[in-house]
Amino acid sequence: MAKTKIETRSQQYAYQKLLAEHKLSISDLPADARIGINGISKIEAAINMQDKKAEKNGKTYTPSEEVKANIKAFDKWVVREILDFVEDKNTNTDEPVITAEEIVEDIKEEAKTEAKTEEPTAVVIAPIVTGDAPKPEADPRGQQIDDEFSEMIKSGKTDVTLDELKSLAPTAYDDVFKNYEKDGENGVDTTFYSLRESGEKFILTKK
Repeated sequence: MAKTKIETRSQQYAYQKLLAEHKLSISDLPADARIGINGISKIEAAINMQDKKAEKNGKTYTPSEEVKANIKAFDKWVVREILDFVEDKNTNTDEPVITAEEIVEDIKEEAKTEAKTEEPTAVVIAPIVTGDAPKPEADPRGQQIDDEFSEMIKSGKTDVTLDELKSLAPTAYDDVFKNYEKDGENGVDTTFYSLRESGEKFILTKK
């Protein structure tokens, strides 16, 4: 059995667990939730197609961690749509951070790149460099989040809703949204700041 099928097909999505919990069928759901579920089906089909192509060469296709994170974020967006339906609310007013079509394209491009990198290449031996090694460059995304949090602290915005966070710190918001877990500890930690979910708000503190 191909490795991809073990990692994806046998793993139940969060929206599937929610449907089972509330004894709902897809036909019961509003249009946006049904469209999201259809998008996940397209993503699964794209993964299986790349896996079958790889199998012909005796290999397997495994989605990268970035693709897996995007699939998880899209699944969570569908969950929020379903929760709005169940709880008769309208809190999930944002579009998905990434669309199913974009994830499918990433899977195709990733498979092409993986196939190319597996071709034999010449080995280049780099010369040994003496002296002090260069310092690693700072993470630009982490620096961007630090800058956003710094501005929030300066303006006194340390107790915000998710929608307010999107406006004040869009980079941090993307990280929170992609990794959000309904019953988990949600937030972002940087070198200098800590953002944590508390009830319906997010609390920002300086370390």
